[in-house]
Amino acid sequence: MKKIIIFLCILFFYTIQAYSQNTERNINFINEVADKEKATFSEGVHFFIMVMGESPGTFNKNIAFLNKEGITKGITQSENTPLRRGTFALMMARHLDCKDTLLFRIFETERYAYRACTANGIMSHEGSEWDILSGGELIEIMTKVSELSGGNE
Repeated sequence: MKKIIIFLCILFFYTIQAYSQNTERNINFINEVADKEKATFSEGVHFFIMVMGESPGTFNKNIAFLNKEGITKGITQSENTPLRRGTFALMMARHLDCKDTLLFRIFETERYAYRACTANGIMSHEGSEWDILSGGELIEIMTKVSELSGGNE
């Protein structure tokens, strides 16, 4: 019995330590992105992984996971491509299952995903789906997505 208790205490200690390190990495990532004038597709993907409660990995590993979830299906952006509102809106609309606008339900394009996200208050209606997101805007949007999807990070 004593060995089991010691084992559980050690397991608990390592779990807390791993969670703490992961949280610290996430905070550092958010601080780095916040000051950027232009967010990249890679940073948007990284944020999605975080909001979904997964531990971010390499870009290719993150894309493979999001493709499996259907979030980045058909999106062929490179890692350092500036993140456009439309591309990010398409990812969000798929993640949040925003099927409340008829045109998005029919066409499922970046244009109508952006319209669905503005209708749901996730993104500002000022601008277009071609605008590039800044780091601050990316953080603000992902905070809303996290709240809508029930996340706590």
